[in-house]
Amino acid sequence: MFIGLAWGQCDFNSDGQLDSLDIEDEVNCILENCFDDSQCDFNSDGTVDVFDICATVDCIVSNCWQGEDLSSLHSSIVFKDIPAGTFTMGEAEESYQGPPGSYDAYVHTVTLSSFQFSETEITNDQYAHFLNGAYTNGLVEVQLETNPGPNMGDILVYGTDAAPDEYEGMAIYNLSGTRVMKDHDNADGDNDPFTGVIEPENPLNIAYIGYDELNESNEWFYVKDPADSNDFDWMELTNYYNYTTVSHQEDMSVLLNDYNDWEELEDYPNNLPTVLDVGHWPATFIKWYGAKAFALFYGIDLPTEAQWEYAAQGGAGF
Repeated sequence: MFIGLAWGQCDFNSDGQLDSLDIEDEVNCILENCFDDSQCDFNSDGTVDVFDICATVDCIVSNCWQGEDLSSLHSSIVFKDIPAGTFTMGEAEESYQGPPGSYDAYVHTVTLSSFQFSETEITNDQYAHFLNGAYTNGLVEVQLETNPGPNMGDILVYGTDAAPDEYEGMAIYNLSGTRVMKDHDNADGDNDPFTGVIEPENPLNIAYIGYDELNESNEWFYVKDPADSNDFDWMELTNYYNYTTVSHQEDMSVLLNDYNDWEELEDYPNNLPTVLDVGHWPATFIKWYGAKAFALFYGIDLPTEAQWEYAAQGGAGF
């Protein structure tokens, strides 16, 4: 007798379908002991094992599974109730370490009604799900940024003319996002992070959501695989130049590469996270308008500053 699947269950890569890629991820989950008490445990025995793999195969063969509804929040998003309460917000002026004359975080008391907060940050899986839903509804499009600025030459997701006014024509996600390259230690003493010698961040600080305009199965946006050279050329991605003494101007006389400095790239690709891993990582390279677009699409709200601080204190005044 076949055991039925919950909506979206076993879609490890959140691409809206159940296929051999999910079988592969399911096997990896067993090997890596990644089970989270819910994903793909058909017989509810508290573990994912060979029985569950066979049940997944049966489901694929019998076409029993329905994918995530692109118009609804991803089923993995869980909200937690935050009780009403009163707390102290702000910072004493004598403790303020910002620029002189810029203090505005006056200590004051705030009272909040109860509200809900997502249990975790929005993941790459969940944000790709949103982008596919918005794309289906004609609310977003992908464009090359040609205007001068920090994103010039990057491939960005924009709100279309049909998008709500709040993000119409605005960049919401940077598909080309890569690690920040700065003079972090200010060794040259000029207080400009975009001059002098760079201390590169980890190359895995990168955008993990890709775009395939030719896809025909509602997964134009997908989570990229760190071990797939079609998604990431790590040797190329670890090339960089230092800056000159002119802000944001690269010294292109010497090409540098820090591929061998990162243990994640040793014994390639065995030390890299899996696509299942990065699918569960918090989504990065989202613009503010991208967070707003996500909230508007699902009829929810972004937290206020007060709600964020109150929830972060965890009821313990942290």
